[in-house]
Amino acid sequence: MIELEDIILKPLAMCLRFLLWLGWDLFIHTIGWSIGWSFFRIITIGHFPTQAISGLEYTNQYLAAFIELTGLGILAISSYALYVHLGLKWHM
Repeated sequence: MIELEDIILKPLAMCLRFLLWLGWDLFIHTIGWSIGWSFFRIITIGHFPTQAISGLEYTNQYLAAFIELTGLGILAISSYALYVHLGLKWHM
C-alpha cells in the first residue's frame, strides 16, 4: 500500500539531494578548483599544481580540497575587499 510519506517525502528528498549535489559540484569543485588552481599557477609560475585545470579527478583528494578551499577563500576575501572598497551596501 502506498503511504502518504512515500508520495511527499521521497520526491522532496530526491530534490534536496539533487540540489546538494549540484551545489557541491558546481560551487566547490568547479568554482573553488578554478580559482585556486589559477592562483597557485600564477604564484608558483606554472609549477604547482602539476595537473591541468581539467585534472581535478586525477588529483589527491587532500590536495584537491586544499586548492578548492584556497580558491573559495580567495573568492570570499576579494568579495569582501570589493564590498569595503566600493562601499556597497544593501538598501532595503
